[in-house]
Amino acid sequence: MSSTPQSRESTASTDVTHRSKRNSSDVGWEFGVLADPNNPDKVQCLRCKKVVSGGVYRIKQHIAGIIGSVKPCKLSTNEDKIKCRNALNEAKKKKKAKQEHVDALRAEVNISNDETIDLDEMEDSFGNLKPSKSFGPIDRFAKVVDKGTSKQANLSNVIRKEQMNAYKEYL
Repeated sequence: MSSTPQSRESTASTDVTHRSKRNSSDVGWEFGVLADPNNPDKVQCLRCKKVVSGGVYRIKQHIAGIIGSVKPCKLSTNEDKIKCRNALNEAKKKKKAKQEHVDALRAEVNISNDETIDLDEMEDSFGNLKPSKSFGPIDRFAKVVDKGTSKQANLSNVIRKEQMNAYKEYL
């Protein structure tokens, strides 16, 4: 059971390398490892040792030489660039196909205003439809807090009547 310090170090280094490469079949992990095992967003390029934020997607952009989000890798080969560009283009195609599928499904749904709703029928099936007592967020400033005196109760009724009249005019 005793192990030498050298064997512990080699086991630890392979364990770190294994952990720093995510359990993914993504092409980008051929060119990068996690810079910090606790932060999956930081990936280090295996070619030039540059650390980029944005995960494996940014590493693929870095290796492919796509300018914009990251600086291109000076040590990547043409073969590496082609491999990463193909992976990025394939991901774009998949995303576009998925969006087209969602759009087609949404186009099948027909929402029309041809159907009218009879409120009298709804009242029979759902019971008495009374308006809620709260009108909206601004009404909490207009409502009377103390309902004990008749003067404040009348003020509350006046406010509600004005609101109802404004609502009816709007309709």
